[in-house]
Amino acid sequence: MPQDESKKGEIGGPISDSECIKIREYARRIRTYTKFGKERIALYAYIQVLQATNFLCLLPELNTLRVYHGASEDEIPFLVSPSLQKAHRMARNLTHLDISASFTTASFRSISSMRRLQTLNIFHVDITNRCELDLDFLRTLASSESLKFIHLGFPTPLKQDGLSSTNDRASCASQVLVIDIPIFLEFSLDQLTALLLCWKNLKTLTLKTQTLPFQALVRIAQTLPTLHELSLTIEAQGLFDVDSVPVLGHRLNTLFVYGNLEEPLNIVRLIDRIFPYLDDSEFSPNNDPEGEFFQAPRLLQVLRDARQDERKRCQTA
Repeated sequence: MPQDESKKGEIGGPISDSECIKIREYARRIRTYTKFGKERIALYAYIQVLQATNFLCLLPELNTLRVYHGASEDEIPFLVSPSLQKAHRMARNLTHLDISASFTTASFRSISSMRRLQTLNIFHVDITNRCELDLDFLRTLASSESLKFIHLGFPTPLKQDGLSSTNDRASCASQVLVIDIPIFLEFSLDQLTALLLCWKNLKTLTLKTQTLPFQALVRIAQTLPTLHELSLTIEAQGLFDVDSVPVLGHRLNTLFVYGNLEEPLNIVRLIDRIFPYLDDSEFSPNNDPEGEFFQAPRLLQVLRDARQDERKRCQTA
């Protein structure tokens, strides 16, 4: 390897047969690979190794790939396949993908084709290169039978082209979904419902998005019947009449609420109509100088206790 720092990542000469054998044997043992952006390797060095070893990808048995700190996206395919379009064929054992890079539409196509992924964390880190997620990509993820955890982080909104209020795709196997995108800024509640219908089996949902209307809680409860934990930011100032919020029996266990929150007793009563089985809750209002929301979880417990007393009263009547 050249000593010149400017030549870092280049191969200084031909690769011998004995070196090819060592590379091949070593590469097949690698199951987890973590790469940082500062370790940039010349692309032709990847190609030279592939040609010398007759490998279709550098790490054919890879299970977990992590690429951090803005690494060049064009290097990533060579770890699993020299052709991004064929990555799903070569990375047949890839189950965990965690990448912070500059993404392209081709990247999404490749990820969509990886049929054994169980965990997906992708973050678009290049603000100078506008890269928008589109609904087709999300729907493809939603049709996956293997994905269990999805975390998407993008600085630009989701493209809404073709989004309707109905979705006839099968529900995804994913149990955890974290969306870190200004995705719902201009979405209607019907469009939000259409998107969430892709993930009917969710156990955990975290929406790190723009503020959502309070009625989003109702739609989420009606759309995701198996949800166990929910975290989101809502607008809950000047709330409407209590009777306008339906009485539901959703068994959500844990709720984290952030945003503009109204007087604690009002919002607690409304939330109790939607999620009557909460065991753990946290309220973080934008403005609560007197710390009134500190008592909100206790108020929920009081409502649950009163409901149980009423049931006992009815049973003994």
